[in-house]
Amino acid sequence: MGKWEAIENARNEWKENFDRTVFDQNEKENGKIEEKMDKLMEELKHLQIEKEIEQNKNKEKEDEMGEKEEKEEKGKGKKEEKEEKEEKGKEEEGKKEKEKGKVES
Repeated sequence: MGKWEAIENARNEWKENFDRTVFDQNEKENGKIEEKMDKLMEELKHLQIEKEIEQNKNKEKEDEMGEKEEKEEKGKGKKEEKEEKEEKGKEEEGKKEKEKGKVES
């Protein structure tokens, strides 16, 4: 039985070594995979930050365009108000002149 025990022990030792080697290789591969995942996550964070920056720039541009449009509309409104005031002033002058003409007659 000594011979068979020696064979069995050798087989068990070989199996343990093999299992340990496979386990070590898997651990190394898992470590590499984790490193790749970490790098990809970092890259993703940078891309998200760049996207947010770009969105903020676009929003600022849209806000500036909206402000310019508002200013232009306000400017047009002010011009229209001035024109209306001038027209009213001319109408009032015309009425006053007519009244003066009636009074003088």
